[in-house]
Amino acid sequence: MSDRHGPSGEEPVATVDPVSIEAGTITMHARGSGSSAGLPALDQASKYVVVEEIARGGMGVIMRAVDRHVRRDVAMKVLARDPRPGSEGERSLARAQERFVAEAQVTGQLEHPNIVPIHEVGIDGEGRLFFTMKLVRGRSLAQVLGDLRRGMPRTKAEFGLARLLGIYLDIGNAVAFAHARGVVHRDLKPANVMLGDFGEVLVMDWGLARVGATRDSSDRPTKSASAGGGRRIEATSDADLFGEDLKTLVASFQGENTEDGTVEGTPAYMPPEQARGEIAAIDERSDIYSLGAILYEILCLRPPVGGKDVKSILDQVIANRIPPPETRAGDRPVPSELSAIARKCLAGDPERRYQSVVELRRDIERFLEGRAVSAKDDTAVEAVVKLVRRNQGAAIATAIATLLLVVLGATSWWTNLLERRNAEHQRELAEIASRDAQAASLVADAERKRAQRSLAELESEQLKRQEDQRAAAPALVEQARRAIDRRFFDDAREFLDRALQYRPNLDDARLLRAQIMAATGDPSGAANELNEYLGRKADDQNKQPDLVKARELRDLCVRSASGPSSALANAIADVLYRLGSRALADHLLGQSKELMVAYRARLDAVWPKLSNDRFNMNREGRIEIDCLRNRKDVVDLAPLAGMPIIRLDLNRTPVADLSPIAGAPLEILDISETKVVRLEPLAGMPLRVLRLARTQVVDLSPLAGMPLEELELYETPVVDLSPLASCPKLRLVRLSQCKGVVDLTPLAGLPLEELDISGSGVTSLAALSESKLRSLRAQSCPRLTSLAGLTGLPLTNLSCEGSPVTSLEPLRGLPLRSLGVTSTAITEVAALVGMKLATLDLSGLPVSDVTPLRDLDLASLNLNGTAVTDLKGIVKLKLTALSLIGTRVANLQPLSNMPLTSLDLSRTPVTDLRPLAKLPLTTLSLDGTPVTDLEPLRGLVTLRELNLAGTPVVRLDPLLGLGLTRIAVTPKALGPQMEVLRKIEKLQQIAALEPNETGWGRQQQVKDFWKKWDEPKK
Repeated sequence: MSDRHGPSGEEPVATVDPVSIEAGTITMHARGSGSSAGLPALDQASKYVVVEEIARGGMGVIMRAVDRHVRRDVAMKVLARDPRPGSEGERSLARAQERFVAEAQVTGQLEHPNIVPIHEVGIDGEGRLFFTMKLVRGRSLAQVLGDLRRGMPRTKAEFGLARLLGIYLDIGNAVAFAHARGVVHRDLKPANVMLGDFGEVLVMDWGLARVGATRDSSDRPTKSASAGGGRRIEATSDADLFGEDLKTLVASFQGENTEDGTVEGTPAYMPPEQARGEIAAIDERSDIYSLGAILYEILCLRPPVGGKDVKSILDQVIANRIPPPETRAGDRPVPSELSAIARKCLAGDPERRYQSVVELRRDIERFLEGRAVSAKDDTAVEAVVKLVRRNQGAAIATAIATLLLVVLGATSWWTNLLERRNAEHQRELAEIASRDAQAASLVADAERKRAQRSLAELESEQLKRQEDQRAAAPALVEQARRAIDRRFFDDAREFLDRALQYRPNLDDARLLRAQIMAATGDPSGAANELNEYLGRKADDQNKQPDLVKARELRDLCVRSASGPSSALANAIADVLYRLGSRALADHLLGQSKELMVAYRARLDAVWPKLSNDRFNMNREGRIEIDCLRNRKDVVDLAPLAGMPIIRLDLNRTPVADLSPIAGAPLEILDISETKVVRLEPLAGMPLRVLRLARTQVVDLSPLAGMPLEELELYETPVVDLSPLASCPKLRLVRLSQCKGVVDLTPLAGLPLEELDISGSGVTSLAALSESKLRSLRAQSCPRLTSLAGLTGLPLTNLSCEGSPVTSLEPLRGLPLRSLGVTSTAITEVAALVGMKLATLDLSGLPVSDVTPLRDLDLASLNLNGTAVTDLKGIVKLKLTALSLIGTRVANLQPLSNMPLTSLDLSRTPVTDLRPLAKLPLTTLSLDGTPVTDLEPLRGLVTLRELNLAGTPVVRLDPLLGLGLTRIAVTPKALGPQMEVLRKIEKLQQIAALEPNETGWGRQQQVKDFWKKWDEPKK
């Protein structure tokens, strides 16, 4: 951070400096000079020893650590691990880095007894941003109010209203101090107030603080001014000095990077203007509203508004629907004065609130002194009571005297006494008002002088800013070159536009902008830029190589503007190559067939006979390669180096090293069943789909921050999923047979829709409780005993076959359409009542009662191996598929009106098929049943497949006339009846089984079967 001294030698004005964050260094760009100071990575291992984690939030982690140099305990706040360069999430995380450093800078400059002190900011040994601050041992105001709400006796004894108001005044002191320095907190709430074990009151978490948001600075060109005789936090309004990728962190705190409509803060404590996202309307009165919300909760132990979700809370805040605190306090007494103060703070119109924290604090102090407060007009009786309370000694003496006078009948004397007392009090108030007016006049005079000094500083600062802008222009050109190398051409144009705004005669910027125009379809604009560039060059420079190339490029662009052609595009690309702009040339050539032919020739030379229809180039010049799959000669990927590949399938190739494709714009990659072990070459790629099943990959850290949507890891030795926590778009993950995966916590908060953990070591599903999961496969997970964590999810498909799950209760009310729970420890299915299930598999369960299923919309039901004996409970179902293999069901009457097309009765005691006579069956299995009579099947014209293996059936003629195409029989049991099968015209396959065989066995085409059948007769 930089310090600037004013012209009169007053104390320096603190600033929040622009910041660049690169590998191992935080660079603070000092205003007013061309230099920058680098903060190197600190050796955390030598200076700090982390003891334990204290708290964890969306932005980072707070830990207790020991500073070994000075032997003191500190609180260390660590930002989440930085993204890999080039990932799509890098920009948002870069802004998080800037905000993190800004929080440390802002808090560090607010030196006040009620604001937590910052010790140090830096980068630890693992490359993570951190800052250290005072470790406060105690609890938050939110915890205290929570204990009071729960009626904890010890807390009630310790925190009476008087002490809570003392704490409230300390909070106000901290906020007033921040306002005097131009800082608005924007997230004041009980949870952000720490109460130390030894009486400390500290306002924490200035991460949403907005610099320069106070009203006295809103009309000035810069957000810099002195106030209150002290220093103000200064925030430059020039957020463009250091480029789009690293906007100055200050801009986001001023609201310059936050568009109107963006809501930041805690809904229950934010004012209406903040809830509406009106960034420009936020000033110190917004904090006063939040202070009112805190006072409201102190009075009735509940926040001003509540609701079932964020939207309902915000709606109440915006509508300013806040009931008086006394109506929500129950038996807790609420003084009317404090209620009035809270309601004034919580006014929807900022003009009706206290206009400063000083005014609010004065009213709280007046209440504690027993005086009237500005937020409420006292009645005459209330005024007398307060007067007596303030003057207890005099009041007692007066009371004795009054008693004597009453005895003597001199009541008029008491009236005169009260009038004299009241007159004295009015004179006292008039004197105080006079002194306040004099003080206000002095303050106003001092403010005018400070404003004059600030104006002079402003003019000086504007000149320095112009110098800084000119100095920053070459750096913007370099940022543009890096953006071009990464094919972010629009970003590069913005960098160059800004560089030329600062330095219109910067030739490098103009030449590079012309090259971008030439490569992106604007040859006319490129020609104009090149004419201006060449026009400023002296005649004696015209033979320099770059000028020769620039003239050549201009001439080509002029011709292309008149009529573009493939030949001109190739010629322009050639000049761009010679000017060093390879990425621009590749982009231009990527739109021509010549490059496609060249790339294909390169591959054919190494891997002959590639499929033509699986090597394509899209309209953007990006390549899709699916023709290398299963090829054993694909070992070295060097032929792919430099190609703009977006899709690559290397499945079942012997590839081990991905280095040649590092930096490719890959979006879809399949390296399943390859020899790949290390994923480092993939770092920074914009991958959306990655498949690496059956590889030996263990470390997923190169995937951190990627825009992954689908990830397949099945049958890999992966253990740690934590790098996936920073993949904000991940919706499908397959972890089947990843036996080392035990903890799903890193997946919490991701937008998961489909997950497969079958065969993994997962023990709990709790991490999925807040997900949007729609499909879950958790088969054969030996350590998964509970489905807790799935309650309330939008699950439609669940399969947990073979896992020792004991209860379906967590599934009650889910919108499941398909459920598989075979070979689990489930014994009853009552939790399924009311579901919209279409498919249900209960095979192998000791379930005997199917009555809970009677009202389901099931289409398919599997009861194989269950203890079910009676189907009356499901008589109303509209099943199309039913399997009863190995059950003791004998009566089929409940099935007589079902639309069944598939029915498996194998190894059941069924003998009577008459209930099936009118069903639209296409598949029927009677394998191993005691059925003897097939007559009820005579009219089943829809029947196509029939299994009679192991049955004692003696006559097959009822099958004549049916449209059977496949049948399984036991020839030795049928004897001569086998000849009936020759007469079934549409029969295509016959499976002949031995007497002890079941199932379908080996099937043969009809022609082959009869040929073999007839052989012994010849």
